Amino acid sequence: MGQCKFLLADRSGKPILENLLRAACEFDFTSILIVSSLKNAEAVIAIADTVAPETISVVFNPRPELERFYSLKTGLFALGDIDYCFIHNADNPVLNIATLQKLYECREQASVIVPTYNTKGGHPVLINRNVIEGICAAPADSQLNIELRKSNVLRVEVQDPEILLDIDTEEDYHRYLQHELNPA
Repeated sequence: MGQCKFLLADRSGKPILENLLRAACEFDFTSILIVSSLKNAEAVIAIADTVAPETISVVFNPRPELERFYSLKTGLFALGDIDYCFIHNADNPVLNIATLQKLYECREQASVIVPTYNTKGGHPVLINRNVIEGICAAPADSQLNIELRKSNVLRVEVQDPEILLDIDTEEDYHRYLQHELNPA
């Protein structure tokens, strides 16, 4: 879209990032990490500081030309020694607490837990330590879906159609604002 998606206004008029962070804080994560480009540093830090500066950390992708997978690797390295991690895509402006809870309850059943709605997979995805280590060791030009397929994946049906939201274009963004789902 030519701009940072999570800095766009959500349906309430606030930055998408702010509402994602507020929802994440309701789930009571031990830590929340945002990976951003340096170009958006000031705005991202200001939002994080407004929501929960004691819980939220921001790291910057030093190589934005390597795109999304490298950002993910950067974030996972920054998290350090953790057992589980939710990955939420900036393309999806909604984070539902009930969905997070349902996925987390399944954490010991597989290495990768993917929410599905009407059999279509979405975000957030929950990964365990083995997958985290695999992603960190993967080549910088790999892709998340390639790395996830190397692991035991459990698809969990949830009653949350918004896991399928995917804002890639101006049209997607306007459909989201009008409460129209854009299936991935």
